[in-house]
Amino acid sequence: MTNNVVNILSAPGFREADPSQLGIVAGDTVTFVADSGGGATLCLAPQTASILSPSPALNVPIAAGASVTFTFASDQPGVYCCQVMPDNLPSPDSIVCTGSGDGALLVILPGEGPGYDFPPDAPPGN
Repeated sequence: MTNNVVNILSAPGFREADPSQLGIVAGDTVTFVADSGGGATLCLAPQTASILSPSPALNVPIAAGASVTFTFASDQPGVYCCQVMPDNLPSPDSIVCTGSGDGALLVILPGEGPGYDFPPDAPPGN
């Protein structure tokens, strides 16, 4: 079994996952690691939460420098979505993402606070 590590990069008012998507294989694990620059909230779509074990809440806080690990309990084909938000901001009203393929795919959307304009061509921290 494989442990997939997703690093949550932080900039003021912004969080981004690296990698931002990964293939899902039942029995593999995924570890979300918040960098030391700031905590995050992992916001899960209900469909995404349903394939993770242990069964998480829809909003999972991750302190700066900490991590949380889940096992994929299913790899039924489809696109499964979540979003990483700064820990001091509310979770989104809904999580909408797109993707395609024959297998199961986890898509991790970035999150930003109001009034924060993250340059699309610059990585977090710049």
